[in-house]
Amino acid sequence: MKVEITEFLKNIQRKPLRPPFVLSDKKRKALGLLILFFKKKISFKELFWMLQPVTKRAVEISLKRQNLINQEIQNYLFKIKVLNEDGSLNLFGRKFYYINLEDVLGSIAQIIVNNEYNLNQFLKEDSVVFDIGANIGVFTCFSAKLAQRGRIFAFEPVSMVFDILKKNVKDYENVEIFQLGLGDKEEVKEILIRSWNPGYSTIEDSAIQRPKESFDIKENIKITTLDSITNKLNLKRIDFIKIDVEGYEIEVLKGAIETVKKFRPILGISLHEQSFEKKIEDIFEKEIKNYDIEKSKKDPSDIFCIPK
Repeated sequence: MKVEITEFLKNIQRKPLRPPFVLSDKKRKALGLLILFFKKKISFKELFWMLQPVTKRAVEISLKRQNLINQEIQNYLFKIKVLNEDGSLNLFGRKFYYINLEDVLGSIAQIIVNNEYNLNQFLKEDSVVFDIGANIGVFTCFSAKLAQRGRIFAFEPVSMVFDILKKNVKDYENVEIFQLGLGDKEEVKEILIRSWNPGYSTIEDSAIQRPKESFDIKENIKITTLDSITNKLNLKRIDFIKIDVEGYEIEVLKGAIETVKKFRPILGISLHEQSFEKKIEDIFEKEIKNYDIEKSKKDPSDIFCIPK
């Protein structure tokens, strides 16, 4: 086996000088694209459009941009023996697959290395965890590692992402996955997908307004409520619920009120819109009660809902 990806990311985060596309901010990424221009891998016109926001780029430019970035990262990681021969990463001693290499490095750094959701503090060996918006399973696998005698339930509606999630959790006996979206009622919805980075998939009528032209795939997905799921599972406890669904967080919470009232878990919720925090506070105050709502100290775009 090659180098464990979490160890690599811990070490490289401390280095001010690192390849421009590894855990890069906008300035370093722009520098990397400029280097690709000087290497004659992209034209000046392509460079100009690659520096524009994703909502203003043509799909083919976004695809080429991400492929080039991922190839640069891949070459570097192969060179330093971080990637396996099949291109997979090593996470907790198991192979971990992905769609977008740049994105998965950021997710592992944020969720595991930097412990975005304070899981080392909140989870115990026998905890029951719900991962709503599981993507390819970074949070799911981290939870499964920490709660080895517990149960992890992961939900991901997008087919191409769910297929990778299935591969990544197959060796975890305490994980159960569902190809479903969660919301406030049973229905079928259209979801917009960027093939080069499907983690940003957005239900068409979600609170996040993203131009349809910046997506290249559409898919109809089944949506149910968390209350319906937990009624069928007949659980005795739920300890932690993570909700990160690209703008559909309020709908998920509305469909989970009875579950939260019954089990009183800790919730970690992503705020994809500024208005979400007040809406979430109102739901807890009016419907659930006796919870403290606090901003994450590690990521101001996350909040924790903690039972009193």
